[in-house]
Amino acid sequence: MKADQFTHSNSRREFIKKIALTSTVAALGFGGIFKIANAHSFFSNPKDFQYKYSTMSVKHLSEIKKWYEKLSDEGKMSNSKFFRSDLHFQYDVNKIIPNSKSIIIISIPERIAKIICHIEDQQYEILIPTGYVDDSVTEYMVKRRLMDEIIQDHSKRIEWIYLPLKTIAVRSGLAKYGKNNIAYVDKYGSNHRLKGYVTNMELNDNWGSLKLLRDCKGCTICIKECPNGCFRDDNFVIDVGKCLTLYNYPNQAIPEWMDPKIHHTMIGCLKCQLNCPANEKSNQNVITLAELTKEETEFIWGDSMDTEMHQYLIEKLHHFHYTRNLNYFRKNFKLAINSQMGA
Repeated sequence: MKADQFTHSNSRREFIKKIALTSTVAALGFGGIFKIANAHSFFSNPKDFQYKYSTMSVKHLSEIKKWYEKLSDEGKMSNSKFFRSDLHFQYDVNKIIPNSKSIIIISIPERIAKIICHIEDQQYEILIPTGYVDDSVTEYMVKRRLMDEIIQDHSKRIEWIYLPLKTIAVRSGLAKYGKNNIAYVDKYGSNHRLKGYVTNMELNDNWGSLKLLRDCKGCTICIKECPNGCFRDDNFVIDVGKCLTLYNYPNQAIPEWMDPKIHHTMIGCLKCQLNCPANEKSNQNVITLAELTKEETEFIWGDSMDTEMHQYLIEKLHHFHYTRNLNYFRKNFKLAINSQMGA
């Protein structure tokens, strides 16, 4: 069975209708036109989230583990401690659920977000990539949907598991790799998040080979757009040690060799995704988290430690949890604005 057959949505028509009713069109300064939706419409019914999925046998996890070990031995993986700390995968699934049978990999569509601010009578828009904004879809909601719609046997178990999800998504047919090392899902593009689960229910084994996205053939846009030269034209294993995303998290130092002007988002990086042909449709729905007043913008731009104003911003941008760390939020905010100013 093909991965594009694995589609579930309890309220797709309602979801599309809400977007159509609340959307306006606005030009952003990033080479494209995006539809802007009111934040309330995006988070109103999280329990009815849309998703696609695929499944595979747990027996293939040993092969994935060996593949990652091979990449490491060949020096194709970054030696960054921060990056390496994220690679402690749970390959021994029987420690989670005895007699485990299958892995379920799901993709939930997400939207790029933005914050509007005002500085000296000029309006600026700072983008936030997918994966950093809370969409209110809880773990309980996900597990319940998967149990009811996929497993359909409440005598079985299902648990979240930490695994190399991009690789599993591609090997199971749910996604294809882009040259930028991102997993692309049909109709979602790269604007989605992956989640993995293990179950003692035996499901279809959709194991296959690693595949490159058709749009990538003959295309070098992401290679040209990447400011640090992370990508290769002949291999989707990238040089993670050069990736901006690795260095603009809290408590991560920005290396001296990196040009500060390349920081264009509140966190992460979108250089290889904004002009990607495979994202032409999925990039058309950007959610506005908030529009900051001049007073609020000046607070972030300055050095005041006004706890009341900070708390107010935390509540106003409550779907973006990084606002809680004021020093970090200020640093990335200023970097993104300065990039647009050309400073």
